[in-house]
Amino acid sequence: MKTLLFLLTTFLYTCVQAQQSTILIDRKTQKRTIDTMAARLNNIYFYEKMGKAMADKIMQGYKSGAYKSLTDASAFALKLTDDLLSISHDKHIGVRLEPGEGGNEMPSVKGDDLKFYETIASEYRRNNFGFTKVEILGGNVAYINFAFFAHPHYADPVVEAAMQFVANSDALIIDFRNNGGGHPGPGELLLSYLFKDSILISNIWWRYINKTIENYTRPSMSKYFYDKPVYILMQHKTRSAPEGFAYAIQALKRGIVVGEVSAGAANPGFDIRVNEYFTMFVPNGHVTVIKTGSNWEGTGVIPDVPASKADALKVAHRLAIKQMIEIEKDIERKKELEEIVEKIN
Repeated sequence: MKTLLFLLTTFLYTCVQAQQSTILIDRKTQKRTIDTMAARLNNIYFYEKMGKAMADKIMQGYKSGAYKSLTDASAFALKLTDDLLSISHDKHIGVRLEPGEGGNEMPSVKGDDLKFYETIASEYRRNNFGFTKVEILGGNVAYINFAFFAHPHYADPVVEAAMQFVANSDALIIDFRNNGGGHPGPGELLLSYLFKDSILISNIWWRYINKTIENYTRPSMSKYFYDKPVYILMQHKTRSAPEGFAYAIQALKRGIVVGEVSAGAANPGFDIRVNEYFTMFVPNGHVTVIKTGSNWEGTGVIPDVPASKADALKVAHRLAIKQMIEIEKDIERKKELEEIVEKIN
């Protein structure tokens, strides 16, 4: 249940898209779609007043004829998304053309059903369940490129293998620059390696069940505690679950965030099927990071060290080496590290 409720399906929302021929819809289908969406927004969106405001926006849009010419289903979905964003500015909400069975479905356990994830398992495997590169850079600085957050069933063993590989490094760089989100489970596991004791990271209040879920680092990982400096790379398209990871690391002063301000998508939720044509991602939860009493929605994660997407890795690598130089007592080793800094420059 905890994993289901903490589900952020941004990656899934993207990677399952298929090439489709143009699908045409009529005014009756538009009306039926908007009526269902409005009901779901009123009943499910985590902030009740905002849900109503978005529902009113699209209902008024239909009445005024704003959608009348949008007989192309893809164009209709994009317009609906734009209208919802114009009211909420919520980076997670969206309408998507995804023909399928069923209609008027309320959220269910589908989002955390392993059988559902197995439908995209081949996509996961081709990309090593999110870990596209793990290596040791100059100066014994470890580097992990974490491209997306896969289901823990697939990703956890890869997280464990990656952390075993970097265990003897003197600093760690985690690259989220091309990470668009996904299931938060692997991020929770990765966080657990970076803290000696189990700590409460965040609370999430879910409107749908009117319940608050607490999210802790995993105590079983304390024996593998990685106590070296950590650097997180981001860009403006980094969104959702990796933002949560970076925000927590920053708030708890466990690492340094390098790069660009991230997208600012904090509100977790789930996909629902609107009808046989469309699905909609509806944020239903509100995240509160314990250390700050807030989250990164709208603002994004502000980097400690600003850098362009292209330069972020070099900047972080340089910072890591300079920090190592400051504490290094061996003269020869210090000279080696200084030479590495010059090469990076």
